[in-house]
Amino acid sequence: PQTKIIGFALSLYFVFQTLQLCLNKLRGLGFLHSFVDLGFGRSLFIKLGILSQFLGMAGAGGAQYMLFIGNADGAFIVLVLQSLAMTFCLTVDQNLMGHKNGT
Repeated sequence: PQTKIIGFALSLYFVFQTLQLCLNKLRGLGFLHSFVDLGFGRSLFIKLGILSQFLGMAGAGGAQYMLFIGNADGAFIVLVLQSLAMTFCLTVDQNLMGHKNGT
């Protein structure tokens, strides 16, 4: 029971971190769609990009939830190792996004 609670908390934390990364992409696509006249064809690609970003966010969130909750029956060390792996993956993404945004 205790590992289920920890797994759920870790799942929420990493889903939140993933959403924060994806929001920057959505802001950029939303800006292009709202303020830049791209024509019909390019506008469709921007809308497709926004839709695929939302689907990707939902898929990543669901996969992280299933990963942490599914392995919460095992030892506590499994959750620690998964957390370290997710932290490593998200840190790389954050650094890439930070360099592209100039921060």
